[in-house]
Amino acid sequence: MQQVAFWCALGAAATSSVSIAAYQILLGVALAAMLAGRLKWRLPAHWPALVFFAAWTLASLALSDMPRAGVPQIRKLYVWAMLFVVAALLREARH
Repeated sequence: MQQVAFWCALGAAATSSVSIAAYQILLGVALAAMLAGRLKWRLPAHWPALVFFAAWTLASLALSDMPRAGVPQIRKLYVWAMLFVVAALLREARH
């Protein structure tokens, strides 16, 4: 599962500027492979700031008078998953 997750993460990084759909599919497969293989997650150095940003985004949506307008921003939080996938899978400089 680690090899599948690694190659899907690499493919997602490579296709991010070419096809959003391919990027999101490959990122989803990498996340699923990491969960299925029970791979160890590593957090990036500045993870508290990312958690604060995500929590603040969710809080602003919850307190908004037009929550439907904030749904696209919630979907964009999925893109931040790439940071965690890369931090967990690319451990050595040779990767």
